[in-house]
Amino acid sequence: MKEPVPFEVDSAAVLTDVEWMIELFAAEGAQNWVHFFEEARDLIVAEELESVARHLESGCGGMGSLTDQNVGFALGPQGRLEKRAEAVKAEYVTRLCSILDFKERVQRFLRRTGRKGI
Repeated sequence: MKEPVPFEVDSAAVLTDVEWMIELFAAEGAQNWVHFFEEARDLIVAEELESVARHLESGCGGMGSLTDQNVGFALGPQGRLEKRAEAVKAEYVTRLCSILDFKERVQRFLRRTGRKGI
């Protein structure tokens, strides 16, 4: 029987943010990020804490990473960079911070409990 997920890594709220990211990137045609967040969602739902922490970490850092996506531009339908609306950019930053906070809470839980993590 699987150990219950502790309050500190409760995933209910972060799933809403992940779904929002899937919708945003699908609308922008960024299938690589759609797949990234679909995989994150599936790992969260399955409560695969070690895997979700590694997966979310893999989206950070480097050119074109999740943190680069908040610069306010996205690929438009013609494959050209188009400016994102300020409201969308602000919502992206808020939701990304929530997702990355979840990742940090998972990592702290894994370290504290001696489970394999990053």
